[in-house]
Amino acid sequence: MLNFIKKYNYLVAMLIMLVVSGVFAMIYKFLTVIEPNSFYGLSPANHLIDFWYYSLTTMTTVGYGDVYPLTQAARFITITQVVTGVAIFLGIVISTVLITREKRKSRDTGR
Repeated sequence: MLNFIKKYNYLVAMLIMLVVSGVFAMIYKFLTVIEPNSFYGLSPANHLIDFWYYSLTTMTTVGYGDVYPLTQAARFITITQVVTGVAIFLGIVISTVLITREKRKSRDTGR
């Protein structure tokens, strides 16, 4: 399993981002059902893909501005997702650096 992650670290990272953003999309959808005016641009009537769009733009810190949180709960969840997205990104960068160093080290000692 570890070799798979090392070999396909970008694919694994992308899957992690998609799963985590999907979970946050469902949380946002649930929040708008409980509190309909939680977001500008999103309502309980929106399709889940609209929430996933907001989730991915938030997680990647792109934030187009067409959807944004209005309530304290929505802001808190959005901030949590931004921090989670940055942590995942840093984890990807650090793991890539470590894997690259390990490959170079094993290549250099194998000569």
